[in-house]
Amino acid sequence: MVVEVTSSNPDHHRVAKRHCYARAALPPHLLIDRDTSAVTLLSDPTADDYTAHTTVPFGKPLPLPPPSPPTWTPANSSDRGVRPRPRLPWPPWPTTSTRSPPLTSPSGAST
Repeated sequence: MVVEVTSSNPDHHRVAKRHCYARAALPPHLLIDRDTSAVTLLSDPTADDYTAHTTVPFGKPLPLPPPSPPTWTPANSSDRGVRPRPRLPWPPWPTTSTRSPPLTSPSGAST
């Protein structure tokens, strides 16, 4: 499943990317449209577009096809607003050495 949130250029998500995903046969495509406060589920891709479209406003349940959960209810943007993506620590690995001490054999020699 492809999940997208519209950006400052929503027509790029609504048109260009939608046709690219359909040509790649990526079902389903979930588009969260911040400008219209709606969520659209696109499924059944054809050569250049999706044949099935379901749109619901924020706050209403949206039936999802299997193997997804049976329904999903997007938050009402007027109540909570758009939630920022959580920040992950960078770099994702420790920056200090956490090397383990060398292994020793039963005789005490390093391996």
